[in-house]
Amino acid sequence: MERQEKASAESVSISTPGNASRSPPKPIYSKRPSRGEVSSRPVYVSCPVCHVGYKCHFGTDIAEGVEDGIARILLTPPCGHKFVIFVDGNLRARGIERVDHDGLVCEHADTAFLEGHIKALEERHHLLARTENCYNEAFELMQQIKKAKKELEALKNRIVVK
Repeated sequence: MERQEKASAESVSISTPGNASRSPPKPIYSKRPSRGEVSSRPVYVSCPVCHVGYKCHFGTDIAEGVEDGIARILLTPPCGHKFVIFVDGNLRARGIERVDHDGLVCEHADTAFLEGHIKALEERHHLLARTENCYNEAFELMQQIKKAKKELEALKNRIVVK
């Protein structure tokens, strides 16, 4: 009898011959977070270098908005090694890839390349500007031209001739 009281306090029913006439218990579903509310679940991963296991918490919405449904997350655990973990929408680790180098900066190294790119964009823009119903495409090309010109100017300012 004491066991039944404990079970009913926890809202779990145990089927015994005395209560067999009752309907079967309904499964308990976990509450999904409402819109705007973010919950987290643990994901267990091990470092691909030293093989130490870690428990990471990610929000359940981590893969939302990602085209292929797999989020790529750069981790730096206490061991100091860096690796990328691939997590799907169900918060399962689908893969781990170690990172050997980070913090490298990439820039356009060649002003001639940027000048040629700007020239090609301007030619395309000139053709689209004369065509009917191509205003949006011409506008987007003009935005790309402005961005490339800013990059070229910044690159020219950084180059110091010794």
